[in-house]
Amino acid sequence: MPQTLPSDNVAIIDVPEVENLSAEFIYNFFTPDERVNRQGSLPNFIHQRPGETFDTFYVDRSKALPRLIRLDWSPITTNRRIDIPVDTKIGGANFRKIHSEESFTSDRYTTIHYQDQEIDRKYRFFALRSLREFENGRPPAQQSSPFDLATLVNAHTPDQVTANFLHEALSIDPTGLSHGVRFIPHGTDSSLINNGLESLKDVRVNVRINNKVLTQLIQTARENTIGVFPNEQQSEDFNQELLQRQNQAIAATNSTIIDQHNFEFEVQEYIDIRPVDTNGYTPVIECVGYVIDKVEYLSDGTTLASEPTIIESPFTAVTFDGQIRYGATYGYKIRSVFFVEIQAQEVSTNNNVLVTFLVASQISPEVRVVTEESIPPPPPADFNVAWDYGERALRVTWNLPPNTQRDIKYFQLFRRKTIYEPFQMLKMWDFNDSQVNDPASGLVIGYHEIPDVTLIDRDTNSPPRPTGFFLDREFTKDSNFIYAIAAIDAHGFSSNYSLQFLANFDKFANRLVKRMISRSGAPKAYPNAYLNQDTFVDTIKDSGHSKALVVFNPDFLTLLDNSGNDFRALKTSIDNARYRLQLINVDLQTQRSVDFFIEDRRTTLRRRNYAPITSQGQNGGNR
Repeated sequence: MPQTLPSDNVAIIDVPEVENLSAEFIYNFFTPDERVNRQGSLPNFIHQRPGETFDTFYVDRSKALPRLIRLDWSPITTNRRIDIPVDTKIGGANFRKIHSEESFTSDRYTTIHYQDQEIDRKYRFFALRSLREFENGRPPAQQSSPFDLATLVNAHTPDQVTANFLHEALSIDPTGLSHGVRFIPHGTDSSLINNGLESLKDVRVNVRINNKVLTQLIQTARENTIGVFPNEQQSEDFNQELLQRQNQAIAATNSTIIDQHNFEFEVQEYIDIRPVDTNGYTPVIECVGYVIDKVEYLSDGTTLASEPTIIESPFTAVTFDGQIRYGATYGYKIRSVFFVEIQAQEVSTNNNVLVTFLVASQISPEVRVVTEESIPPPPPADFNVAWDYGERALRVTWNLPPNTQRDIKYFQLFRRKTIYEPFQMLKMWDFNDSQVNDPASGLVIGYHEIPDVTLIDRDTNSPPRPTGFFLDREFTKDSNFIYAIAAIDAHGFSSNYSLQFLANFDKFANRLVKRMISRSGAPKAYPNAYLNQDTFVDTIKDSGHSKALVVFNPDFLTLLDNSGNDFRALKTSIDNARYRLQLINVDLQTQRSVDFFIEDRRTTLRRRNYAPITSQGQNGGNR
């Protein structure tokens, strides 16, 4: 039997990867430069230090940093058999000496990492449609025609999903199952499907491919359009780099020469080397810490990498990143770093030695976090109404409420005649000192309303200061009005109403009569929620549901005046506009806000270029 050449070594060192990396954004308080300052707007007495000296307990308890990201992971637990030398640090001069686990494999192979952050969007429709329509287990062909099914899928699939993907997904094989659609057992909860699809985004695939066949294998994977990584494989830069590596590998190949370097490994960067009798010696491998890589995803599709964070302890399982800006998206990955001491042979003397060096594990799946908070401010405090005899007008007063986030930047004063009418805004005070306003807020932030500019009072001081009183000169001794006020923060969230006072004037006693008709906290959508009477008749209740269907179906998409000028009543994503739905649990007195965006997909009518619309139902192509 002919003897074959020995195979290339695949790996001689395998160190454990870090698991369960998670990231959480924590917003402590507002700073004017929070949207532009990537250093974290740190106070003068706080300096972000390297991970090994950053006091995480102090940061967590003191809340001295205005905003931060908390990173948690499962530490690598090892029972140390030796004492690691004191000077064995990951950072400093040793950082550039860290070997990747992959560097101990043959350089004739390339490692490719895949992680699809959009896989849930690609498959959600198929999974949920299978749950709702195919619970009885019948093939799709028995439910509807292929044309109807293709039309349905196309209408509910993001534009990023290619036609080839849909074709593969809907192709029926002889068993009656499509390549992409799988049938869901009857009674399966759709939330389980959503959770399962969400978890797929955390899956990271690492493969090593021989450089001689790089492009052929990737091309095969790319042709499978229903695969999980078509977007990454379509990158021109990605494919050019693979082609260059393949050409270099083919050019360097000589089948008649056996090179010992293909089967032996040299450690070029090491920490220490010393002669020693290595008879009976057992190699040592101990975890000494972690390296966390950080990247910011910019709005133009590019990324901005930051200096790695170094953790000099294997027992640490949490750290904080305070050098972030508000409204950004960050991605984090972590590697464990091991101290390795093994027997080696010095090339120049052929002496047996012990060599020590650092090896990093394969990188963990990326976790992304958006640095945005969604906590509305509390209603203004000390709200009151009184008669100002000197000004002969109604004086309304209030104060800033206790607010640890310190992000209240607007006040809105409201008035109505009776509890059967909605509130109307009398005045809005703008004292926002943000260097860059909320990009989705437009002119005004609060609930993304756009009030009449004549009602907005912008403070011109530097920095702007909040106002605490207002004289309603429209209030006369014959008036009968209800007053309330609300606060709005720098991120577009509005408080509920303050106390509501009904005010009128007693001419005979020459004094103002006021009566509190509602305590503080009534939602803007339900100003009568806390009236001192039974406002709502409990005839309609809903419980046990976790989702709602929102339908956008206006009578008109465009409103024109007599001169043909567009009122621009409909705001879409082109205007950076959002719509907020306020959900209220009237039993627990809790609420939650959900933002919606309208995307204009019309091809015949575009904003700022409208043709007059005179009939209803012109909403084709919108959602």
